[in-house]
Amino acid sequence: MWSFTEFIESWGRIYCRLCNPEAEVHGTNEGDDASPQKAYSVPHGIVYLLKMGLHYKIGKTKDFEKRLDQIRLLLPEPVEVIHKIETDDPDGIEVYWHNRFSGKRKKGEWFSLSDEDVAVFKSRSAM
Repeated sequence: MWSFTEFIESWGRIYCRLCNPEAEVHGTNEGDDASPQKAYSVPHGIVYLLKMGLHYKIGKTKDFEKRLDQIRLLLPEPVEVIHKIETDDPDGIEVYWHNRFSGKRKKGEWFSLSDEDVAVFKSRSAM
């Protein structure tokens, strides 16, 4: 009979390799050496709110600083970082905010938000 810990250590890695064979986990199975093995990893990202002029951009990224540099190169005016939300579901959380403010969409990911809308977005630090 296996303990819970033994079960997770043995079968957890096998399950993880089936879910996501490209991810890495460190540890050993019987007969393995101590080299990295494949395992499941949780996606992580940022959903952000930027402001340029009177409009706000809601977007997502895995590398916020890199994305901010890209945006700043493309836009003719300075961009202000209003808020960032850390999440394990950047795609879903971005869609949530786009849908929530869909009636205020100007074009693409740009919205005309009220102070109250911005306050609601800023009330979340993680989702």
